[in-house]
Order: sequence, then C-alpha cells, then structure tokens
Amino acid sequence: MLANLRVAILDSLWPRTCSVEYCGKALGPGDGPFICPECFAALPRDEEGAFDETIFSYCAAFLYEGALPQLIKDFKFNNALYLTEDFAGEMALTVLRKFPDVVFDRIVPVPIHPMRWRQRGYNQSEELANAIGRMINVPVDTKALKRRRNNPHQSLSSRAARLKNLIDSFEVVEPKRLKDCTILLVDDVTTTGSTFTACVKALRTAHVRRICAVALARAVLD
Repeated sequence: MLANLRVAILDSLWPRTCSVEYCGKALGPGDGPFICPECFAALPRDEEGAFDETIFSYCAAFLYEGALPQLIKDFKFNNALYLTEDFAGEMALTVLRKFPDVVFDRIVPVPIHPMRWRQRGYNQSEELANAIGRMINVPVDTKALKRRRNNPHQSLSSRAARLKNLIDSFEVVEPKRLKDCTILLVDDVTTTGSTFTACVKALRTAHVRRICAVALARAVLD
C-alpha cells in the first residue's frame, strides 16, 4: 500500500510517459515503470528455446526488432537506466521459464572495459544483472570477470571474426571464489553468442559447475 502511495505521489510530481518514441502515453500507478502495457506486450519475444552450445546454454528475452533497437540504444548509450526494471523483469521470467531446473549460485554480468565505463559511467549488463538478482534472489558478482581488451563494436562482424576478436578478452579475477558454482551470465544483446562463448571459456578456467546465459535481446543475422 505504501509503495503504491509512493508511486502515485511521484507520478503526480514527475509524470511518467511511455519510452517508446512513437507512443508517449501517460503512465499510471498500475503500469510498468517506463513502458506502457500495450507497447510492452508488442515487444517481440524470443520464442526459441535455450540455445545449447558445447559448453553452455543461452537464451534471450526479446528479439532485436521493432521498438527494441531504439530502446536499447537509449538504455546503453543515453543513460536511460529507468528502463532497467522493465527489461530485467522480462529477462528474469525468461530465465525461470527456459532454465526451470537450474539453481544458480551467482549472477555474473558481462564486463565492459574500464575505458568504456569511464565514457559511459555505467555497465548496462551490470544494471540488468543487479535487477535480475533482486527478482530471483540470487547474489550478483560484479567482480568475477574483468575485460582485458577494449574490443571494437562487432555488430557487422561474422561469428568467426567475433570469436577471433574476443580471444583472451576476459579473465577471471578470483578463480577459487567461483569453483563448483552454477553461473548465470547476463548481457544486453547477443547475435552469434560469441561474447558469451568468450566469457564462458574464461569462467571454465575457474572450474565452475555449470554456465547458462541470458541476453536482453537476440539480433537475427540476415
């Protein structure tokens, strides 16, 4: 009740509107944080099951289509962190639906290079991981992995080129801390799974038990 009252007061002082650029509908206390129910329902879900790679499985909440590219661009580059709860809620449901029998010990966000963190001021994958952790009650380890190389953006690269560019890009900080853990990796967008693969190869040096991964959205190559 107090939470609803707080939302109502905040909405009266700073009215929320839907973040989908062609919508802009005013949001009420019963609506999602920053995307209206109609637009949220219209976002394209990734209906595929988990993709099984040789050493891990991964899935995505949405497809990188429709209103998602602009929303994710704002979230990733324009400080639109108010979208975190909308996005993380669907990712948490996706994890519970696609990995129903997995008990996770830790959630690990895909790290960004310190240079990008200084430019951006935050790691969008870390923001998502922290929110998912609260929702499914799993601790988040933001220091498990570090990014050793500041790789260029790879949106137009092939899977082979992506994997080559990501060789030795990630490193486990304290391997003993992760031994025998079941890990959930979190990232914003996946296309070929190459970033997840590079992270998984690093995590396996720590002798983890199992690794699954979830992305906010999956881009489908033409």
